[in-house]
Parts: sequence; C-alpha cells; structure tokens
Amino acid sequence: MTGREDGWEPRLVETLDRVVGLYRELDGLGCQQDALIDADDTPALLELLGRRAGVIERIAAASDGLDRDWERTIERAGGGWRDPIRERLASLAELSDAIRERDERSGARLEDRKSSIGKELSGVGRARSALSAYRNRPGSGPHFQDHHG
Repeated sequence: MTGREDGWEPRLVETLDRVVGLYRELDGLGCQQDALIDADDTPALLELLGRRAGVIERIAAASDGLDRDWERTIERAGGGWRDPIRERLASLAELSDAIRERDERSGARLEDRKSSIGKELSGVGRARSALSAYRNRPGSGPHFQDHHG
C-alpha cells in the first residue's frame, strides 16, 4: 500500500484497523503478564510470552508492505481519508508507547526477581559449604584428646 494505486485508502484504513486490534490484543496480554509476574507463576508466564510472540508475528505480517512515510501517505490520501488514517496512526502510537513502557517495567521486575533468586541460591551454597566444614568425615576422629582426665 504505497499510495500509488487507485482506491488504496480503504485498504490502508482496513489494514490499520487490523494492526490496531492486534496492538490492543498485545496490550491486554501485557496486563496479564504483570499479573503473572505478581503471582510468580512461571509456567503460565512462559505460555503467555509465547502467545505474545505470536501476536507480534501477526503484527509484522499485517504491517508488511505498508509505506512508513506516514506524512507523505496522508498528504496523498483523499481529503475524506486523512482524518481516519491520522486517528488510526495516533491509536497505534499511543498503544505502542503504553506497551513499551509496560514491557520496560515488567522487564525490570523480572530482572529484580532474577537477582533476588540468584542471591538466595548463593546463600544456600554458602550454607551448604559451612555445614560441610563442620561435618564429621568418615575416618576422622577428634583432633585433640584430654589425656589428663
């Protein structure tokens, strides 16, 4: 949809509507992602991330062939199509920003959780080392004996 074909505007608006719908779906999955991070439900989070990847692939497929020079596209559009195109592009920008911001926050939360788990595992390793240092080993008896009774 380069804007060179006759009657291209309705197809562009239809495509933009489809992409906006996919962005809304992605945004909804992002909200679910936050809830799963809060619940510490790793299996469900991994499943949801797979679903998000599928939506992103559908966005890429639906957007394939779109002319990214939106200002030029809007200028070439017939007068009655300019506002609908602008509205859809504004929706996409708003959704994109919201998704990006949520993903950044979610990513930071996941990194914090990962760091916390790493510290816990490190503490477990130190505790095991300390315990093994004080354990009696087979064949090792007392090192000092009281001979004077």
